[in-house]
Amino acid sequence: TDISASFEGQYLGTLHKALSAVRSAFPDLGLRTHHCTEMSWIQSVFYFSGLPSDVPLAGLADRFRRDDDSCFKAKSDYVTTPLPKHALEEAFLFLEESPTSYVIFDPYGGKMAQIPSNATAFPHRNGTFYGIQYQVTWNEGEKENPFLAWLQRFYDFMAPYVSQNPRRAAYVNYVDLDLGVAKNGTATVAQARTWGESYFQGNFERLVAVKTKIDPHNVFRHAQSIPPASV
Repeated sequence: TDISASFEGQYLGTLHKALSAVRSAFPDLGLRTHHCTEMSWIQSVFYFSGLPSDVPLAGLADRFRRDDDSCFKAKSDYVTTPLPKHALEEAFLFLEESPTSYVIFDPYGGKMAQIPSNATAFPHRNGTFYGIQYQVTWNEGEKENPFLAWLQRFYDFMAPYVSQNPRRAAYVNYVDLDLGVAKNGTATVAQARTWGESYFQGNFERLVAVKTKIDPHNVFRHAQSIPPASV
């Protein structure tokens, strides 16, 4: 199976300024005008969501929209030390096994790293090189177990090369139900900590306090929501 790599990014500004910034920082990419598409910010939301460009704006509010019969499962990690070459080489072998899989590396640093980890709910900042998303897709009707098993093997292989002690870091927008779930969103604080600290680390307890004050009866909830202290 062939493996390909693509580099995607978003620049809030004009095409001319984007080309100037990227050419200065990454001249080896050889970025040209035809590699770029200028659009409004809301159009970029459609683009990165994988929605067709002709979908009306209201399509963003459709939680159950599906434009094909594909299914997917994703997991995530954070990297705080450079991956050794042999780890990347073995990762390529995993990708060769599954032609319907891919890995996304989201670079961190810059302004994100200058904001303290406890300044907002999002904690993964200074010291984080990048986030990883592992994803595999299959068509509805196919047996999902081989795809899920492949993803878990890949995730287990990466354990020595990602955030450690313990491996409890995940990106909240790549919802991973393997971290734990609560039926009808009725977890206790102790139960919710298994996923809440993965997503929010040291900010979890503060979020519980906010939830307790604003929604003490846990009206707004889902399978991995943060419960109030009273639940």
